[in-house]
Order: sequence, then structure tokens, then C-alpha cells
Amino acid sequence: MLRPQVKLEGGRFPASWALGWQIFRNNNRDFVYHGGDNEGFHCAAVASVAGQSGFVMMTNGESGTSILTNLIVDDTVQTFLAS
Repeated sequence: MLRPQVKLEGGRFPASWALGWQIFRNNNRDFVYHGGDNEGFHCAAVASVAGQSGFVMMTNGESGTSILTNLIVDDTVQTFLAS
């Protein structure tokens, strides 16, 4: 499930799709990501297999996608996942 299947070009971090999960690389570590949306609701799950840590975030507003994106790339969150 976590083996890269399709390489993604042009993103902020090197990334690929696995079976259901997006894998992206930051600070020489691999992270897995999966998100979902319904009208007015947005969610994301992010985990570091090597760091054995992760989190799930859910929002209930139309600006949820940008909020989640900003949180995922935040230095504090990246430090949490890397530890």
C-alpha cells in the first residue's frame, strides 16, 4: 500500500501516489497523506511511518482545504511528524 505507483510532478515536495495514499518527501523523510471532501467539510490524514506518528484533521468550512494545507506544511507539524 505504501510503495510508490505514480510519480507526481510540479508539487511543493517530491511526491507520488501509492494505493490510496499520496507519498511525499520532506526533510529526507517520507510521509503518507490521504484527504477527502464533501460540500462544506474537508479532512486529511498525515503520517510518518519512520517517525511512527501521525494525525487526522477535520474542518467544517469552505476554507478548510487551505487551512489543512497550511497546517500540513507548517514547521511545527513537520517537526512533530519527524520525531
